[in-house]
Amino acid sequence: ASTLLTPLAFDADVGLALVRAELRTGRTHQVRVHTAWALGPIAGDVVYGDLPEHAGERIALHAAVLELTDPGSGERLQLELPPPDDFWQAARTAPWPLPSGWQGSPRTTA
Repeated sequence: ASTLLTPLAFDADVGLALVRAELRTGRTHQVRVHTAWALGPIAGDVVYGDLPEHAGERIALHAAVLELTDPGSGERLQLELPPPDDFWQAARTAPWPLPSGWQGSPRTTA
């Protein structure tokens, strides 16, 4: 299994990073295991190492872009969906700007 992790922002004071994860294969829990090994656990992921007191309503993991081939037409499809508001729960006070166009983020770049 292979995952490309690209740091987008990091705050050492609170120990949070915003990371883009590109899954090269499709294995169950792959991104959670690889991120925990390479950078630390995903916020709220108590199974792969985050502290229970950091757990919110959900793990701070979101599939913003999904690419697949339509089985009927063979056309390559790209679906995009910005993270919902609850994704940003762990980053509400983070000092970094977040990628533009991500609705619901605490701060967006111009």
